[in-house]
Amino acid sequence: MRYRFSFVLFALTLGSLYPSRVAFANGRFPEAQQLAVAPRGGDPNLIALRTTFGIIISHDAGKTWSWICEGALGFTGEWDPPIAITKDGTLWVGLPDGLRKTRDGCSSDEVADFHGDRVTDLAVDGSGENVVVLTSPLDRPAHVAIVRANGKIEKVGGAFSGFQLLTVETAPSSGKLYVSGAPFGSGPRPHLFVADKGKDLVEAKLELPPKANVFVSAVDPKNDARLVIRTLAPSGTDVLISNDSGKTFTSKLHIASLLFGFAKSVDGKTFFVGSGDPNDGVYRSSDRGETWAQISKVSVRCLALQGDSLFACSAPYRPAGFAVAVSKDGAQTFAPLDRKSVV
Repeated sequence: MRYRFSFVLFALTLGSLYPSRVAFANGRFPEAQQLAVAPRGGDPNLIALRTTFGIIISHDAGKTWSWICEGALGFTGEWDPPIAITKDGTLWVGLPDGLRKTRDGCSSDEVADFHGDRVTDLAVDGSGENVVVLTSPLDRPAHVAIVRANGKIEKVGGAFSGFQLLTVETAPSSGKLYVSGAPFGSGPRPHLFVADKGKDLVEAKLELPPKANVFVSAVDPKNDARLVIRTLAPSGTDVLISNDSGKTFTSKLHIASLLFGFAKSVDGKTFFVGSGDPNDGVYRSSDRGETWAQISKVSVRCLALQGDSLFACSAPYRPAGFAVAVSKDGAQTFAPLDRKSVV
C-alpha cells in the first residue's frame, strides 16, 4: 500500500487536469495540511506530510516521497489524522477510531488501548521518545494519555464529558502538559487545561474571544510556565504569550487572516507563523515570541522546522504555488522540492 512518486509534480498534474473539482480518494481537492519532522536526535531527513488523500513520507529530506493511502492506515472518508514522529523513526497516526503506528510505511500496527477512541491530536514530549495522545470520543469522556517508549500507557488524571480536546503541547523541561479544548456544539468556546507531571488536568480560566479556537503552540524549554498559543477567530489570529501557566495572556501579534502554519526551534528562541493569504505570508520572531516581523509574502498552510531547514506546505495548483518547499534562509525564500526555481 506504499507507492513512490514525485509528490509535487503529482499534485500539480492533478491540479492542471482537474482545475475545478478532483474526485480523488475522499473526493476533496488534494492539499497538504500538516508537516511532521523527527525530533532532535532522530533522523533529520525524515519528513511526514498529511494530505487530503493520505500521508506521504520522505527519508531523504524531500527528494523522494512514499505515499501511504488511507486504507493502509485503517480509515476512509474525510478525516484529517493528526501525525507525529518519535526519535526512533516511528510515525504515529491518530484515527477516528484509534491510534496506529508504522516504521516502514508499508504496514501499521494498532495501539490496542485506544481501540474505538477518536484521536484528535498527538505531540512528542521533550525526550523525543514518548507520545501524548488526546482522545475525544463522541459517546464518552475525553481524556489524555502518554504512550511511553517501552509501550506502557499512562492516563493523565481528568476526564471531560461533552468536550473535544483539540491541541496539546508538553514542556520539555518538566513534562507539564497544556491542552486546549471546547465543548461539543454551539461553536468554539475556548478552554485551557494544565497538568503538572503526574498531576490531574486543571482548567485555566481564559479571558479570550468566545468564538476563538485555541491552538496550544509552544512551551518554553527553559520555563514551563511560559506558553505560546494562537487564537483563530472571525476577526483573525492572535499570537499570545503567558508567563504564568495560562492564567493571563498578552497578544504579541495580530493578523487579519488565519495563521494555520506554526514552527518552533528546539531552543525556543525562534518561531515562525504562516498564513494562507500571501499578503500576510510568513512572520518570524527571534526573541522567543516577544516581537514579530513579516519575512515573506507566500501562501502557507503548514510549517515545520528541522535544524536550519524550514519546511512549508501550500497549494500547488495556484500560481507560483507549491506542495512542499524548504527555506534555508529563515523564510526569506522557499525552494519547492522537486523543482529548481525559488519563489
